[in-house]
Amino acid sequence: MTEQIIDPINDNSAQIIEKLIAENRLDDALAAIDHALAELSSRGDSALPRGSDNAKASFLFLRGKALWRLGRKADAISSYEAAAALDPAGPASVALDQARSIMDFFHHDLLNP
Repeated sequence: MTEQIIDPINDNSAQIIEKLIAENRLDDALAAIDHALAELSSRGDSALPRGSDNAKASFLFLRGKALWRLGRKADAISSYEAAAALDPAGPASVALDQARSIMDFFHHDLLNP
């Protein structure tokens, strides 16, 4: 149902997905993101407006955000990496740094109770 209202070129689509994530409707959000990314890919580069790499990066960032909430941290980091490669100044770069920092955290007392 959500897939039908997502047009990846429409500025409103990322907001719709953000709302799904905020409502913890993560499966719906992931389905909408996958639909948007497939739609962007199927249109081909010549049919896409300027800035579509940023649109792809935005959807990949949102995908990482939803995956992180699902506990699929490795998949989330992969999505953040792909988004950061397309838009190094975007929010995925910050999310990627934070995710890596969390994953690298080590506290010896937690391992030796």
